[in-house]
Amino acid sequence: MHRRRRRLHPAPRNESLAMTAGTMTAGTPLPADTVRHDESAARFSTTVEGQLCVLDYTLAGQVMTIVYTGVPKPVAGRGIAASLMRAALHCARERHWTVRAQCSYAVAYLRKQASAVADGHP
Repeated sequence: MHRRRRRLHPAPRNESLAMTAGTMTAGTPLPADTVRHDESAARFSTTVEGQLCVLDYTLAGQVMTIVYTGVPKPVAGRGIAASLMRAALHCARERHWTVRAQCSYAVAYLRKQASAVADGHP
């Protein structure tokens, strides 16, 4: 039996995204005001081309645990989850929270960032 391999296409390195007239394009950062933080729901979110993209977390004392990141397939692969992560980490840094990753994307993102810092790329 032949197994089909799922081919993953990661976003190009060092490219960020911007929302222009409802469309994400490569080149400039996603404006910070497009990511919303709903503290009562413990959620960061943005809407891209009508698709709701989210990062959910729990907060126990001063520890933010990122439990879920979700980007619908029609807008996947554009760095949207990374934009949500940046917003969550910025919030945590401002509030002096410790960040823990529970979802697989957040774990991979934090590892990648730690590796980049260790290599001298902030």
